[in-house]
Amino acid sequence: MLLFSAVIMGRPETVWAGQGPIQKWNKVSSQSLSSIAYGNGIYVAITSGSNPKLVTSTDLVNWTEQNIANLTKPFNVVKFINGTFVVGTNYSDPITQTGATFLFSNNGTNWDARTVSQPPQFSITSVVYGNNTYVASSYFGEITTSTNGVNWTPPVRIVDRLSEVKFINGYFVAVGYKEKNKTMPEMGGNDSISTSTNGASWTTTMLQAVNGGPGLSTVASNGNNVIGASFTSVYRFSASDLNNISNQTIQDFNNNFFIKKLVYANTDGGTYIIVGTGGKIITSADTNNWTDESISDATSDFMDVIEAENTAVAVGTIGVYKRVPQVVNATINPGTGSFDKNTANQADVTTTVTLNGNTLSGIANGGTTLTLDTDYTVSGSTVTIKKEYLARQSIGTTTLTFSFSGGADQTLSITVSDTTPQNSAINPVTANFDKNAANQVDVTTTVTLNGNTLSGIVNGGTALTLDTDYTVSGSTVTIKKEYLARQSIGTTTLTFSFSGGADQTLSITVSDTTSTSSGSATSTTPEITNNVDVLVNGKVENAGTAATSKRNGQTVTTIVVDQKKLDDKLAAEEKGAVITIPVAAKSDVFIGELNGQMVKNMEGKQAVVEIKTDKAAYTLPAQQINIDAVSDKIGKSVSLQDIKVQIEIAAPTADKVKVVEDAAEKGTFTLVVPSVEFTVKAIYGEKTVEVSAFNAYVHRTIAIPDGVDPNKITTGIVVEPDGSVRHVPTKIVVIDGKYYATINSLTNSTYSVVWHPLAFSDVANHWAKGAVNDMGSRMVIEGTGGGQFSPDRDITRAEFAAIIVRGLGLKLDNGAPPFSDVKATDWYSGAVNTAYAYKLIAGFEDGTFRPNDNITREQAMVVLSKAMKVTGLKDKLSVPSAVAVLRPFGDAAEVSPWAQSSVADSVQAGIVSGRSDAKLVPTDFMTRAEVATMIQKLLQKSGLI
Repeated sequence: MLLFSAVIMGRPETVWAGQGPIQKWNKVSSQSLSSIAYGNGIYVAITSGSNPKLVTSTDLVNWTEQNIANLTKPFNVVKFINGTFVVGTNYSDPITQTGATFLFSNNGTNWDARTVSQPPQFSITSVVYGNNTYVASSYFGEITTSTNGVNWTPPVRIVDRLSEVKFINGYFVAVGYKEKNKTMPEMGGNDSISTSTNGASWTTTMLQAVNGGPGLSTVASNGNNVIGASFTSVYRFSASDLNNISNQTIQDFNNNFFIKKLVYANTDGGTYIIVGTGGKIITSADTNNWTDESISDATSDFMDVIEAENTAVAVGTIGVYKRVPQVVNATINPGTGSFDKNTANQADVTTTVTLNGNTLSGIANGGTTLTLDTDYTVSGSTVTIKKEYLARQSIGTTTLTFSFSGGADQTLSITVSDTTPQNSAINPVTANFDKNAANQVDVTTTVTLNGNTLSGIVNGGTALTLDTDYTVSGSTVTIKKEYLARQSIGTTTLTFSFSGGADQTLSITVSDTTSTSSGSATSTTPEITNNVDVLVNGKVENAGTAATSKRNGQTVTTIVVDQKKLDDKLAAEEKGAVITIPVAAKSDVFIGELNGQMVKNMEGKQAVVEIKTDKAAYTLPAQQINIDAVSDKIGKSVSLQDIKVQIEIAAPTADKVKVVEDAAEKGTFTLVVPSVEFTVKAIYGEKTVEVSAFNAYVHRTIAIPDGVDPNKITTGIVVEPDGSVRHVPTKIVVIDGKYYATINSLTNSTYSVVWHPLAFSDVANHWAKGAVNDMGSRMVIEGTGGGQFSPDRDITRAEFAAIIVRGLGLKLDNGAPPFSDVKATDWYSGAVNTAYAYKLIAGFEDGTFRPNDNITREQAMVVLSKAMKVTGLKDKLSVPSAVAVLRPFGDAAEVSPWAQSSVADSVQAGIVSGRSDAKLVPTDFMTRAEVATMIQKLLQKSGLI
């Protein structure tokens, strides 16, 4: 017999447990029942009274009696165990009561009788299944077992009375009592707890009854604790080792009712439920705090309680009751709000939520669910509807439906208005300008202000100067020809800003008819020299003629390649041939001239043309000229052979040199090598088409003069006609003992090689010092002021877009922004437009870019993967599965499905690695130092720097 010490606690008051939904019990039937079980969608029960019946129901309301023809014994208890219903019967007279001891059924209708040759005396009180064994207890303290439910062992008496047996944590646990007073066996006995692993060998522990009574009557467990109920007392002991029971009396319910049955139900996170006389119901989740859920004014008793259909069912002479949550609706206050779409007046809308025990499940606008932390936030009891979300709603009433875990939905009605001033307008919105001096004229447009005022005009990030670059007279705005003459050939987009309303844009197509096939007004008649060598894969061929002329005060050397000789040489070469046009003459401008048909033939051979001078070289794959697109612009009826294709390397004209020098002075960088201009154009008659952009990086090589320290070169740059500067990927190489700057760019322009050393004071001891200072010196990244970089600060989506565009050396697109939350006047507008044009970014489904949000690591890696496609690095990667690439990272499963392949690309390319603990942390924000390092690695791995 095991020894233990009992601790009797004081009588705590019955208190409400927690703040969850209040539970109540609904009476679903007046059927009087003494025992009930549930399984296979059916309830089977035994009616109360001296002549108990076996009844079944599917809804607890309508009950059907089951006639058992071969049974004469009364029914006593029903259980659902091992997938079947088992009924135990009473037994007191072996002569008149000869029927079955047990009944088995899986549907409650068809029953299989099992008669035990030596049945337990008086009645079966409980039956359970575990460890492949059925175990039944009897009123007179006997135990009988069976492995199949058919053949039962002779009863063995282990105590004087047994009330219930349960299977808990691998043990059979039987509760009852052992008599002390034989003349009054129902009073003063010791409460007993017996345990066994096989149903045959039992260990019994006795407790001294606290209030006297008929011993332990019921037992239940949640797997951690075992709770036994005795008369009006409740015991608790550990379920972890049922061979060493320790216990304590945890509550005495004031002797005001008798406990009949106890169950542990998995509802509401796990609940003990005690039922008894007088309609009493007590529940607890922790066995310390108990909640009174009794039926008020009840005079009848509960006899049994079970878990069924995700709740609990209690039965007795009182009827059938089902436990249901009593839900209290949540409320919101206020239930109305207003929002003005006028940018100057936009403000979040807030409301206070009183949950009343529920939780907020979500907010929807019609059939569309709002996104937490993007469209709305929750802080304590305050729900904030973000102004960015409301700004996208239509004028009128926006009704937001708040859904909760329980109770009725609540609605917040927001009146959306817009006091934004009416947009101004300009007409026309397009114009043309010819840089030919003979054809230059001002461009005018008419402005309809609609109550606003003109605030200014900008070209990208550069504001035009009133009365210098443009004038205003009444409703007419005039863009001065002197300003337009400084713009690059192509489209100049001018953004008109107003005091209210949306910006308006004027797109001016800038051309230059000065350089035509007939020459300019300052050109001289070419002097022709024959027998110019052209190299095909390094093999010399006399396949060109050279002509020298003057243009705008500059000496021009033009080498025209002979089509037949080139075609003959190409035919003998494999694909990928390199055609080199070396120019030895001393000129300001060097032109290699092919015709359209030659370019088309070179495309078919995947050939590369190279113009090589003593100062610079231009390497251009024929495919990048895209002669078909050029032909479309000139006219399909024109033979390709009649189209001149000129590839030009030139020293800039004096006015362009002045722009570069001014930019150097303002930008605090030093010009190391004189600037070089690279152009490609196609000419037919009076038509000139400039090829200014390519779909792959094109290499340009600029010679570093002797005596210049190559260690004092940081990068190549482009200086635009308006004086703005942008980085282009550049690396210093050594060819035949001489230093060259190799510049990689997707566009043609005027290129300069510069010295721009930069060291940020707050990265001196930072792990990213090298990358940060390198990218800063290359003008890819900028500081945050005071000579600092703030390396560990999170970076915004706008900042990241600007850095990736600068890093790739992309020319800014200053057209109309593609996103609703990006204005043409925003500093990042050009970068966002450019990133969008190169398909580096796509924005969100609602048409926004959210420029001021911080960018997550996985979002940044998606952009990096797209950038790898632009640089050609992605084509060099192998193609293992994303799962295989990301497997080494402990949090690979946290990468969003839409980002997995891109994250894998970034990892495989060596651009991104995990943080200190070998994790990707994909949803963490990207820091400025991490971005600098990733951009440097992208350019290095792509061979661009």
